[in-house]
Amino acid sequence: MRLVLIFLLALGLRTGLAAFRYTTDTANLDNGDYALYAIGADHFQANHNFDNSLFLVRPPVYPILIAALGGDNLPVLAADAFMGALIAPVTYFVALQLGVGVAASLIAALIVALDPASIAYSTFLGPEALANLLIALAALALLRMVKVERGAQSLLWGGAAGVALALASLTRPASYLLWIPLGIWLIARRRRDWLAIALFVAINLITLAGWTIHNGSVFGNPTFSTTGPYTMLYYHAAAVERFASGKSPDEVFTEINRRVETLLDHDATNVDQGTRYGYLAATVDIQNAETSVALDIFRAHPLLTLATFPLGFVRMYGYTQTLPRWLSLIDIPFNGALLLGTLVGLWLALRRKSWTLFWFVLIVCAYFTTGILLVKTSGLDTRELSMLTPFMAAACAYAFVWARERWQARQVALKG
Repeated sequence: MRLVLIFLLALGLRTGLAAFRYTTDTANLDNGDYALYAIGADHFQANHNFDNSLFLVRPPVYPILIAALGGDNLPVLAADAFMGALIAPVTYFVALQLGVGVAASLIAALIVALDPASIAYSTFLGPEALANLLIALAALALLRMVKVERGAQSLLWGGAAGVALALASLTRPASYLLWIPLGIWLIARRRRDWLAIALFVAINLITLAGWTIHNGSVFGNPTFSTTGPYTMLYYHAAAVERFASGKSPDEVFTEINRRVETLLDHDATNVDQGTRYGYLAATVDIQNAETSVALDIFRAHPLLTLATFPLGFVRMYGYTQTLPRWLSLIDIPFNGALLLGTLVGLWLALRRKSWTLFWFVLIVCAYFTTGILLVKTSGLDTRELSMLTPFMAAACAYAFVWARERWQARQVALKG
């Protein structure tokens, strides 16, 4: 019953914020990316294939969902809010499998239900709610695989984990290599169950290879997504260049675009700051030029490059851009408490040798944090954190229950 109430609370907060922010032109519900997903949905509805160059940038699952919901903004927003709310009860079961206990698992679910970033990006026209739900489901299935006896059940959970994580990667590319560190952890943790581990790895490897081959065959660019080099250049290297030069963002973007065009042997005369948008669905040559320019900037300003990492970390773990400014009074302290609680929870798990909790949460958080900060330090906020919230919530709740137990024991000792 308590879990149902937590789900209803999560759903109420998300639908309430969605209703408050809703406008027919989606101005309050989108940062500009949704138009690309909508184009993909329209193309899929009309042609039933993925031959639009948009799919080089954005993988297909979220556009398929938009198409299935008729392409109307309101049903898509309602679906996002519902899926975002579902993450709270799923977190309860993930936390149970991590071994934190029933009380801490309920607290973890409540943390997700109340988390400002989770609420904000579940009331947002984008793939975050679906991708985050699929990542949480993949974690749940993978942890169940570790707990059950070898055999048919283990294969079933391993296959379910593989499918969920593969679908998450085809929804939002950030997780497309997560199977590698998790596969290594599984081998170290339970190598005797090699068949289920192999199934989990194979599903993700086939998905990665299949979509890469599709992009190579259709677009001549064998990559899973072109967002990585583009983001590294315009959301990390550009920030370094701006700090170093003191120029305005438009001036920095224009100069970077000229450097890219020069490497491509193109005429850079008419280049402006908006030229970069033509690089989203990149060719191999454009990707190579983007990477080359970014690395040149990093090499030219190594100390400034290093300085951007803590700044990006603070943005990722501290602030939600899409919420109204006054909610920062809640958002920033909440995020700070969640991060501190997670660190304390991991420390406790290490001390108590709760290895499943320690290693699983550490691997998932380290994978996303490292990967994101390598390519993006500006334009960054808790949107990138939202996929970690269930795992951070489990560690944080573990720490909270420990602190509560210590406080209660101290009260008993004082009374005695």
